[in-house]
Amino acid sequence: MENNILEEKIIAVAKEVFIEKGFDGTSMSDIAARVGINRPTLHYYYRTKERMFQAVFLSIIQSFIPKIQDVFIDDNKSFPEKITVVVDTYLDVAKKNPCLPLFVVREINRNVKDFIKVVKPIYMDKFLNQIAAHLLSAMEKGEIKQIPLRIVFNTFYGLLSFPFLSKDLSFLESDKEFNALIDEWKPYMVDQMIHLLCK
Repeated sequence: MENNILEEKIIAVAKEVFIEKGFDGTSMSDIAARVGINRPTLHYYYRTKERMFQAVFLSIIQSFIPKIQDVFIDDNKSFPEKITVVVDTYLDVAKKNPCLPLFVVREINRNVKDFIKVVKPIYMDKFLNQIAAHLLSAMEKGEIKQIPLRIVFNTFYGLLSFPFLSKDLSFLESDKEFNALIDEWKPYMVDQMIHLLCK
């Protein structure tokens, strides 16, 4: 198996195991066994579980970061249009990884300091800070309302996550029905964010 193909398989399997068992419940042996390799081979690619977790998290956020960054610097789009694209992009990622919001909440509740330590270099420093800077700049220019950033992020991630966290309460019989529910929810989420931010 070529190195790139094997590394992609390791990341895909590790994501499944981390989401299924959580960070504490996952071992490098679990991942190696599911991939079909031995632990020394796995350690050749990822020396520690923390680095493996970072790689998994990075693979997820890299699937939407470029689009989010592009929309924020696009001067041809109004802020409501930017909000629509951002919501679409995040919901698409969540629909492809429906257990991800619950996994993140569990990891935060398990040990928020450890979670921040692992994801901060790849997510908060390189991504959230850029979004925060753009929002603050737009506020200073009067393009959007002056809203505390913690309110913006809590509102956005609350609206995004809750349908996935409460999936089992929806009494839906298939993923198709759940995806239809998310598509139905999407315009309401967009409206709430536009109402919060736009004048």
